[in-house]
Amino acid sequence: MSELMHAQGGTNGLRRLLLKTASALALFAVASPEAVANDADNPLVWIELGGQFDAVNDGHAAFTPPYLLTTPRPSFETGSPDNLQHGPRLGWDGDVKLTLQPAESDWVLSASVRYGRALRSRKEHNQPPPIAITAYSGYAFGPFAFYEGTARTLNTHVIADFQVGRDVGLGMFGLRGSSVLSLGVRYANFDSTSDTQLSSQPTILPNSAHLFHATAHIHRWFAGVGPSISWDASTPFIGNPESGSLWLDWGANAAILFGKQNVGGSHETREQHRATSGAIYSNHSLVARNHARSVPNVGGFAAFSYRLQDVKLSVGYRADLFFGAIDGGIDTAKSYDRGFYGPFASVSVGIGG
Repeated sequence: MSELMHAQGGTNGLRRLLLKTASALALFAVASPEAVANDADNPLVWIELGGQFDAVNDGHAAFTPPYLLTTPRPSFETGSPDNLQHGPRLGWDGDVKLTLQPAESDWVLSASVRYGRALRSRKEHNQPPPIAITAYSGYAFGPFAFYEGTARTLNTHVIADFQVGRDVGLGMFGLRGSSVLSLGVRYANFDSTSDTQLSSQPTILPNSAHLFHATAHIHRWFAGVGPSISWDASTPFIGNPESGSLWLDWGANAAILFGKQNVGGSHETREQHRATSGAIYSNHSLVARNHARSVPNVGGFAAFSYRLQDVKLSVGYRADLFFGAIDGGIDTAKSYDRGFYGPFASVSVGIGG
């Protein structure tokens, strides 16, 4: 129930943010006297669609029930629970951005939303070679020992920006083009769900076998909002707007997000003794906590763009890092960074003028 309320609250909050952004854009366009006239070299509105392949920085604590920590481990257990439960290393982003710049004005208004997803699912199985044991009743064939583990982690993120900026130009650097300094608000939501199952029977002898089984389901999320600042610059270096030109684009951004880290879920460990006592040990624990957190964020990008009149194609590299964004612990709190960096491509279309 708490996860459903969290999901509904996050969705409603994002809807309100988008509605306010759209209303502000419409009001700005109607209220500006320059909006009624614009030239072909500077469209009134730019609509940008893009995508990115992400290298994901996803840290969290591994679920290690006590029986996995005994030493020495059986020689046949070559799998590593830590590596098995490592978070996704690769993912993807999709984003949309709307930029409004009235004619004969240096002011720029922009709103953007980015959604990303990363998934990692792994399975390990270790077992010693077959054996045969002579017994009074005949032959008992092995192996009786094994280790098996499965882990799945799904991460999603939503990042939304609303910014107001001013084009101060690149004349101070002796370049043509734009240099936009912006202030605004950034919203970010990170969501991670991990499911782990570990089973082991470490002894080979059938009459002294112990069967261990452990499961964990952990849900982590952070939602925060706060002030942001950015610098976006672009300068042409080959060609002209009528027949096509190449541009160099770059930028940097920073923000501080205020929100809550949340963790919920449970984990269970069971041990069944196959000896004469047949005793069964079971331990079940719930995980539920949240606490306020301020998350610093820095990022940047560099790209090459080809522009032909009111259409622009861009390819480049982008990075965004959020420090201490996720509580990646299980029974105790521990903050981990979240980062997304990799190549991206986008297409922009200018409308108006």
